[in-house]
Amino acid sequence: MGLFGKKGKCDVCGKSNKSIKSAPDGNICVDCLNKFSIENIQHRMGIKNPTVEQCRKAIGEITQQTKERNLSTLTPDKICPVCGLNKPSFKVIDGKVCGDCISKATGYNPKAISNARNTMTIQSVKDKISTVEKMDSYDDIFNTSQSYGLLAFDFDNKVFRVSTPVFRGFTKDTIHEYYKFSDILSYKVLEDGDEITSGGLGRATIGGIAFGGVGAVVGAVTSKKKTKKEILSLDILINMKNTNLPTIKVPFLFMKTKARSRIYVEATENVQNCISVFERIKDEIENTPQPTNISSADEIRSFKALLDEGIITQEEFDLKKKELLGI
Repeated sequence: MGLFGKKGKCDVCGKSNKSIKSAPDGNICVDCLNKFSIENIQHRMGIKNPTVEQCRKAIGEITQQTKERNLSTLTPDKICPVCGLNKPSFKVIDGKVCGDCISKATGYNPKAISNARNTMTIQSVKDKISTVEKMDSYDDIFNTSQSYGLLAFDFDNKVFRVSTPVFRGFTKDTIHEYYKFSDILSYKVLEDGDEITSGGLGRATIGGIAFGGVGAVVGAVTSKKKTKKEILSLDILINMKNTNLPTIKVPFLFMKTKARSRIYVEATENVQNCISVFERIKDEIENTPQPTNISSADEIRSFKALLDEGIITQEEFDLKKKELLGI
């Protein structure tokens, strides 16, 4: 079996973008090989170069044995109701789940994990893990239409990807997360924490652009951009329907940068290109026939969520509410 180093899809767990080794009948990632090694040592199998099938069998047996042991020795409150493997330690609305399951359900995002205590149920954790596993399948079918910085867009599958560089020891890795176009609510651009509405990024396209059920442009904030010699950060914040991860922050600058530098110019160009893509997404969503069974109350709730997030003003909310109620 070769050394770890290349990235690819593991033929045991099915996950992509993993550090893998070549096996006689496929590829095995480091996580699956470690699990197999435990079984190999415990049962003294003496297998040095396991095949994909041997790993699947060993890991499957470990999982089944753990579940059976837990069911026979532990009371239900001591077993995670989602995976049946670990001790539940994380409290959600209607019970407890294990740390592994809540991490999977929230994409390992610390803020989302914290929010999950008040927003997720045991069933929603199960549903979210199922959704995450389905979204992982986009690793194999994602077809990049346009890519700028850490953002990539697939207009064939109506999905966008956020790539996050991470370091595991001395090895640089990249985590890919996938989101549906239809789950986007709005976006805005921040420079050093301040919302940009003019300057090189364009007044008309920044701020308050809403998608999906609420349908239309709900207003743009306008303010003067101060002249700066150095820029610390330039980010796009994408507001999502997912209540556990309502905002995705995508950075385009990673260090203090001079405002006239080539790096800053390239970053602002990438941001502007992303804005153009979001505009295209918005136009496609608005031109897609919407269900006719959405009630006025549901629409008002959608606009109230935008008000609570500071995306629209109280005046804009009141105006839309009156319109929907026919007042």
